[in-house]
Amino acid sequence: MSNHFDLSVWDRSHRLTASLVLLARRLPSHEFLGLGAELCAASAAVPTHIAESCREDRRDEKLLHLDEARRRVIEAESLLLLLAELPYLNTDTIRMLAAENQRIQSLLDDHRASVARGEFF
Repeated sequence: MSNHFDLSVWDRSHRLTASLVLLARRLPSHEFLGLGAELCAASAAVPTHIAESCREDRRDEKLLHLDEARRRVIEAESLLLLLAELPYLNTDTIRMLAAENQRIQSLLDDHRASVARGEFF
């Protein structure tokens, strides 16, 4: 069993979640409770599933958690792109956070591949 605190993908996704929570708090209340809550939930699920994958003993269970983390990264990306189209927040900030989300997706894909090959346990 590995320690998720040692994974850069976990650390970066955790830090992005904190940034997205702060971003969501700047939304109007009706959007914070809707789109903002969805964004926070999707983002928070990523480091959570990465951590859960580290607790699993079986490779197939690890991969299930990493697949769910990837789905949630994609969900967060879609929500960020939607936010960029709305007049509430600075578009450059949203694009910067979306770019970090894409980097996390790449790191997650690499980590999942190493787990699938049996290199990370």
